[in-house]
Amino acid sequence: MKNFLASLLGKQKPTRIKDRHDPILGPLIYSDEGSWEATVPIGTSKIYFVIGGEFKPDRDLIDHAHKIIVNFDVFSQTIGEFLRSEAKRFPEAATEEINQLQIEEISLSWPGRPDDGIIFFSGPDETRLWRCDYIQRMPRNLGFDW
Repeated sequence: MKNFLASLLGKQKPTRIKDRHDPILGPLIYSDEGSWEATVPIGTSKIYFVIGGEFKPDRDLIDHAHKIIVNFDVFSQTIGEFLRSEAKRFPEAATEEINQLQIEEISLSWPGRPDDGIIFFSGPDETRLWRCDYIQRMPRNLGFDW
């Protein structure tokens, strides 16, 4: 009977659960944009994580986020060195703003590319959205959008 019903109804898609709890990321909420979101307190800051995965957060992306959080001091130091180096590429007027950028969001959105993402920064000028690529777990290509 079970096979008969399955043939009539077709293959059933798994049910998407709207929220999950992760021991390190905390609550993961499914967003309308098709990703899982968590806000993680780290030190005196809160970092917003976006994790890809259709019916559940992708395991490799979750593991990557865990490594960032557990080793946040090293991660933050790497990002700081990157920002200081990138500041040299911009006009001198941008240096002060770049030196004030803080990690705001880490987007690990591509299950097929678990070592890649985008990092977004908050800064003193709210009209600019600073971001960098995060390729092979290394920051690259600092830029901003208006």
